Formats: sequence, structure tokens, C-alpha cells
Amino acid sequence: MAASTLSAQRAFLVAGPAQASTSRQATRACRSVVVRAQAEGPAQTRRALIGGLMAAAVAVTMPQQAQAVDIIDATKVRQAGFDIIYEARDLDLPQAARDGISQFRQSLEDTKKRLDISAKRINGDLSGYVSKKYWTLAREELRLQTGNLRQDVNTIANTFDKTKKKAALGARDAFNKSVDKLDFAFRSKSAEKADAAYAEVKSNLQGLLSALG
Repeated sequence: MAASTLSAQRAFLVAGPAQASTSRQATRACRSVVVRAQAEGPAQTRRALIGGLMAAAVAVTMPQQAQAVDIIDATKVRQAGFDIIYEARDLDLPQAARDGISQFRQSLEDTKKRLDISAKRINGDLSGYVSKKYWTLAREELRLQTGNLRQDVNTIANTFDKTKKKAALGARDAFNKSVDKLDFAFRSKSAEKADAAYAEVKSNLQGLLSALG
């Protein structure tokens, strides 16, 4: 008992008042168990001592106060597409949603921005490849930009009324035909055909943008 009292005093000096209070509680628990154990038989004494020691250990290790929990708002992260990787694995969703195409075209404003970027690259970057006769690079750039542009044109046209949609789709078909001619000219490596087809592509592209405007 003297040893237990000394341990409690040492705990007060080392750990401070809060933990020292817990140590004093554990010491009193041990004392009461020892007193009861002396009045009982050997078997009862052993069980009482073990129970008292376990109670003292729980009292010493019990946390004194709750720890603060950080709450993080992940709304913006999810809006930026964090869940797309999980949607790609969901077999219950349509294939377009699993591929990210549906999410990619949800914003009409973003779709129009992509359309403008594709148009600028067809009128700008592609011109340099044609003038330098870089046929492979020209063909790859043409296919990349028109592939994106065709999908964006359909997305925007679907928001129009029947009359305006018909005009937009007509301008789209004319543009696509001129693109096929230019692609063939690149594969043929004919500078004369490429120049004529490229001029037609730019003209039809301007008409398409006007129909979508």
C-alpha cells in the first residue's frame, strides 16, 4: 500500500494534476480491493486482486478529453470529377456515363468553349502544317479537332428549336463533307488539292459557327 501511495505521488509530480488525480483514484481502488481481499479466502483474494488491478489500469488509461475531429468539405472536389473513376466501374450506368462523355458535355458553356478552341486550331495550327506540307501532322490535327467538334456541334444543336436545329445540322453535314475531302488530300499528299480543300473547310466552318451562334 505504501508503494502504491508513492507511485501516485510520483505520477502527480511527473504528469501533472489531471493524470495525478486519475492515479489517486486507481490507488484508492487498489486499497479497497486489498482490504476486502484480506477478509476473504485465498481464492477470493486472487480474483479480487486481479479485478482491482484491471480496474486501476482502465482508470489510468481512460482519455481525459475528446480529440478534435477535422471536417473537410469535398463538394468542390466532387464537382471537379472525383467520382468519375467510380462511375467508370459501375456496370449499372450507361456506357456514355461510364466513359465520361455525358459528364463532359453537361455544361453548355464549356461545350461552346471547346468548340471555339477547335475552330481556332483548324484555322490556325492546321494552316501551318498545310503550308509546310507536313501531311501526317496535318491529318492527325484535322481528325483530332473535327472529332471533338462534331460531338460538340450535336450537343449545342440539340438545345435549339426544330427550325434552327435543322439549319445547324445542315451546316454540320456540309462541313463534314469538306473535311473528308481535305483528309483525302492529305493522304494523297497533293498540295494543290489540299489548298483547295482547306479553303473549303474554313468557309464551311465559318458557316457552321454562324448557324450555332
